[in-house]
Amino acid sequence: MARILVVDDDPEVQQLLDYVLRREEHVVLSAQTGEEALRAAHSSAPDLVILDLMLPGIDGFMVCERLRLARSVPILMLTGLVEEHDKIRGLDAGADDYLTKPFSPRELLARVRALLRRIGPVPSPPVRAVRIGGLEIDLGKGRLTLGGRDVPVSRSEAAIVACLAAQAGDPVPPRVLAKLALNYDCDEAQARAILKVRISRLRQKLGDDPQHPRILLSVRGVGYALRPPEMAETA
Repeated sequence: MARILVVDDDPEVQQLLDYVLRREEHVVLSAQTGEEALRAAHSSAPDLVILDLMLPGIDGFMVCERLRLARSVPILMLTGLVEEHDKIRGLDAGADDYLTKPFSPRELLARVRALLRRIGPVPSPPVRAVRIGGLEIDLGKGRLTLGGRDVPVSRSEAAIVACLAAQAGDPVPPRVLAKLALNYDCDEAQARAILKVRISRLRQKLGDDPQHPRILLSVRGVGYALRPPEMAETA
């Protein structure tokens, strides 16, 4: 499941894309103008943007350029412009892919899946209970143990560890971790600020050196990852 912002001023296209994407269990956000698109991208931090070029007000080319200055969200341009120079201009503006109207829903979904694969899988919600080596998390009880020792954590802290554990060592972006573990729907900068304090406290409780962490890792430019304790001990 991904959060996808659809930017198109044609109600029929909006309706079609909404149906096709929701059928694949994606969350669909909508905008009809370039200004609305920029506001929605800033407030909702979508995982993918499907962007029409011919928009009232700020056109799709300008929207694409401004989005590129702010963040690296994948952008699929969707338009009736079929000339080669228009495609080149769209790609030069920062689009990752280009699909002309009319389009088939199957081709659209194939391109959406390809773009989402580039940013990695969108993590599932945290598991209710999990054990990784000597680390055990029970979300139902809000309990965490390490090597048989109870670690006093809050339910939100246990949820953070469970969410990271569910990804089997893969890093989770701050915005995604804040949404899944804490139910905070915020932008990347806010998510980093919120998680910085909680991750620091968790490291202290786990006995993980905050200067050189070996269990709760910070992956530069990506997010946070959980390293199984037994791997940390033998590294």
